[in-house]
Amino acid sequence: MSENAKFLLMITLIIIGVGIILLEIQSDPNKYNPSFDNNFLPPDHPSSSESEDIKLVANIAQQYSQTHTYVPDDIFDCDNMAQEMWNMLKTKGINSKIVVGNVENSSAFMLQDANHAWIMVELESGNIAVETTGGYLVYEKDNPNYYRGFTFDNPKRFREFLALYRDYTIYMGEYNMQVEYYNRLVDVYNGLNNFDRMRMVSGMQVAEINMNEAGKRANETWKKMESILEN
Repeated sequence: MSENAKFLLMITLIIIGVGIILLEIQSDPNKYNPSFDNNFLPPDHPSSSESEDIKLVANIAQQYSQTHTYVPDDIFDCDNMAQEMWNMLKTKGINSKIVVGNVENSSAFMLQDANHAWIMVELESGNIAVETTGGYLVYEKDNPNYYRGFTFDNPKRFREFLALYRDYTIYMGEYNMQVEYYNRLVDVYNGLNNFDRMRMVSGMQVAEINMNEAGKRANETWKKMESILEN
């Protein structure tokens, strides 16, 4: 087999491989999505002590909201407020988790759909969601979307995840640009004669290497994000 034929075969296999991955993502989106927690249960007949804890949580949330201003997509947004609320509850001996999800979309199961953070208070009889940006409790009957999402045991894990997610967004942007550039080269290659195609081989090999390295960085970062969500 000539070098030109080998290279053309390599291009064909790459295109087929990318198509298979895209097909798998579309047919089974959760295969490429970290674990999603939708097993939160609202409190069922809380004890008298738990009822007092619920009142305490409600008071803390209300006081917090009165002394803090929610500024979307700013330095002090829902991410920061959820972390502070977690710490305030921990100081009072109340266990909770930070939850990330989408409270407006009941069909949002993908990490990419998440656009909000809040607190889930853990009681022996169940869980109660706290909307930190508004300072109030949210029961499942009022909005079940608060009772499903990606959870973090503490702010440290949450901050680690946020840092990785920012990196992942950057790496995916780089990867998409490399894929677009590589595909343009393929289009040019397909329109050339055999002689001119051979002159493009080295450039396309470099473009392929850059594309694969960008994809590897994004994939490795995604796996780190998954490990945080699964632990």
